[in-house]
Amino acid sequence: MSTLAAQAFAVAWEYNPLGMVAIDTAGKVCAVNPGFVRCTAISAAQVIGIDEADFNRALTGMVGLQLKRIEPTEESLRAIYFVNSCDAYDTGSLPIAETLREPLTSIYGFIELLYTQNYDEQTRQNLILILLEQVEVMSNLLNEQLDSHQILFKNTGYRLHE
Repeated sequence: MSTLAAQAFAVAWEYNPLGMVAIDTAGKVCAVNPGFVRCTAISAAQVIGIDEADFNRALTGMVGLQLKRIEPTEESLRAIYFVNSCDAYDTGSLPIAETLREPLTSIYGFIELLYTQNYDEQTRQNLILILLEQVEVMSNLLNEQLDSHQILFKNTGYRLHE
């Protein structure tokens, strides 16, 4: 992996609101990102070192979780799981800039990876699906903000003229 690709991956890993879990070639969980802890309320210490089957069993039955597994071209990893939950994008307490920064950073990081790496077609398709989901998240966040501002304008009596 080139230095640029490694940096892009590091940014996507750290700031991605989706949970990400890396499985090493021995089939053990070797890393989780902060998004995983937010999405699942499971600490890194609880899953690092367990095998992939036990990891899947631990998440089975958690309401609202979605798992996607990709097999990266990076030889030191067997798989990366993307974990999403309904609460991953709780925007109530964040300003709009912070709310949009996470999915935008994720989109940027995945585009960098697609641009700099030669993935097989299935992995490329999986990454593109994740990108599309992140674009949808940004669209929904923007729509939420616009709707809340329209309500605010209606409640204050201000009128917007065209």
